[in-house]
Amino acid sequence: MTGIYSRRIWRSLLAGVALTFVLSPIVGAPPLGAQEAHTAFPDVLPTERGDVAAATENELDEYTLAVTLDPATSTVSGTERVIYRNSTGIPQSEVYFRLFPNAGYYGEGALTVSDLTVDRAPVTSELSADDTVLQVSLSTQVLPGAVATIDLRFETIVPTDTSGSFAILNRSSFTGTWSMSDWYPSLAGYEPDRGWRIDPPTSFGDPTFAETARYDVTITAPANLTLVTTGVEVDAATSNGIQTRQFRAAPARDFSFAADDDYVSLLASSDGTTVTAYVNPGQEPGGQAALDVAVSALAVFGERFGPYPHRELDIVAAPLAGALGVSWSGIVFLDGPGMLDILAHSDPAYFNSVVAHEIGHQWWGGQIGFNSNDHTFLLEGITNFIAILWIEATAGPETALAAIRTSLAAPYIALIEATGDQVADLPIADGQSGRGTIFYNKSALGFFAINETIGDAAFTAALATLAADFAFAIAEPTDVLAAFETASGQDLGELWRFWFEAAETTPADVEALVA
Repeated sequence: MTGIYSRRIWRSLLAGVALTFVLSPIVGAPPLGAQEAHTAFPDVLPTERGDVAAATENELDEYTLAVTLDPATSTVSGTERVIYRNSTGIPQSEVYFRLFPNAGYYGEGALTVSDLTVDRAPVTSELSADDTVLQVSLSTQVLPGAVATIDLRFETIVPTDTSGSFAILNRSSFTGTWSMSDWYPSLAGYEPDRGWRIDPPTSFGDPTFAETARYDVTITAPANLTLVTTGVEVDAATSNGIQTRQFRAAPARDFSFAADDDYVSLLASSDGTTVTAYVNPGQEPGGQAALDVAVSALAVFGERFGPYPHRELDIVAAPLAGALGVSWSGIVFLDGPGMLDILAHSDPAYFNSVVAHEIGHQWWGGQIGFNSNDHTFLLEGITNFIAILWIEATAGPETALAAIRTSLAAPYIALIEATGDQVADLPIADGQSGRGTIFYNKSALGFFAINETIGDAAFTAALATLAADFAFAIAEPTDVLAAFETASGQDLGELWRFWFEAAETTPADVEALVA
């Protein structure tokens, strides 16, 4: 999920989200045995554990949380331990945590941190970026490859009926659903050329930009709540109306969950992955439709970009605000009223495309990370276009081309005619206008133009290589361009500049592309 995995749905075709406990392995350690791999990666399919272990060796930070969800105070509070592994390549004297519930758009939402220690010694800390960033001084400088253990207590006040950040952190008084993303102190993303990414979050877009990590999360909550989370459950107990459940996930870019007192579950499977839709009563038809698309999309994308590696994928009904879907590590939020109650019945084709888009984010944004704030066009443009590829695989090329013309090209042409073109590769910022159409429509058309130029085989090969080379890591625009150029043997610099770095496109250019 940055963010992501995140990853949000704008009102254009396939607009979607937009969108980090066991000790770290020793450098040079032998490959994990079967039992060790199961313990280290319990939510990964046995067939994928070897590859996942190799791709993440000596790189994963580790989160251990033990929290209580209290409906009486609308809080989630408890303890957190982070084993920070310095993978930046340079010594670090401080680390930065994101405290997203403190963002102004969450209103009553808040996140406070106390009892902070590093390697069991009290340390100083400082808030910045409107209290959404916590700078933590390390006890001693942490060298590349070394670790520091950070312990803290925290309390998050979950806002009620918020519209902030698409209601990804929200307690609904209408459905009783808790939508829990960005709810705990999380290590900020880091880029080698720019350092820690601690910009203030915007009121729209995907705030989450994080490395993949290992999670061990224990949640205590009223027993009447169904908890749906990232990862898999490894232990559970219930007594006197209170449940305590333990979940583990690795590698994951975030740990998100939903809780609701009347979820109905629908199950399916795809190549060993259990896919479950959790919906409110009466939403079963929409939930089944989403489940069917998810199973199909997992198969199509897995064949083209490499298998979905996890044992579970969950789809949950959640009341979102200004979004139809949001994708996180191993869990997809779909707006109950907009998607499951209305769109599933009124516009099945669009509904299916949105679901396929959100499943696509399990690869693009989930397994393959991007800076979702600075390079949203990569996250949403690629995922929007591969949703078109899903349409082509399931409904044929004519249907896919029709979708490109009507739902990608037409809104973008309308924007150009009204206000002119815009550069796609620009960071998200408050006060922007028309960016949804640029991120989702123009960017997807840019990748369509690349596909048309280099051919289906080279395009798919480039994305498959990118998925393998940047599995559970962060890719930059130059990495994506290089993958396409290597797969095709062509210089695509000017084509890339035209679609993503310039504001020169005319309606005639778009019409020629989709003719």
